Amino acid sequence: AIVTNSPQVALALRGFQRTRIVLIGGVYSPACGAALGAQAVAEVGRIHADLCIVGVCAVHAQKGLYAADPEEAVFKRAMLAASGRRAAAVLNERLLDAAPFAVGALAELEHLVLEADAPPEVLARLREAADGPDILLANKVA
Repeated sequence: AIVTNSPQVALALRGFQRTRIVLIGGVYSPACGAALGAQAVAEVGRIHADLCIVGVCAVHAQKGLYAADPEEAVFKRAMLAASGRRAAAVLNERLLDAAPFAVGALAELEHLVLEADAPPEVLARLREAADGPDILLANKVA
């Protein structure tokens, strides 16, 4: 099963005929495009995911992962805690951004997925991070 709090992600995956798509409920946040709040966090607490992939608004080599919305940060922390393996996917523009709400430390991740053309200086800092995750580079999909 794939579990998401994003209606857009659930709709995008509707072609996966042999995979169950579970949509987490809660209060829909138009700014985040996802269900957030106490209900969403409670639902996450009742699952155990093999792998969690979160998107983040900012990454810092020493300080970790950040979100722009406090409710989103709480939800992402809950998802990471409910998962056996953890990964974050980060767009290039998020590598140089700042955001105020902590999601977690890089050491909490097994994998950090970046775009293949990530800035070399940022990539070097992330690779030098103590106890950092395995960094995977992915090509953009058109």
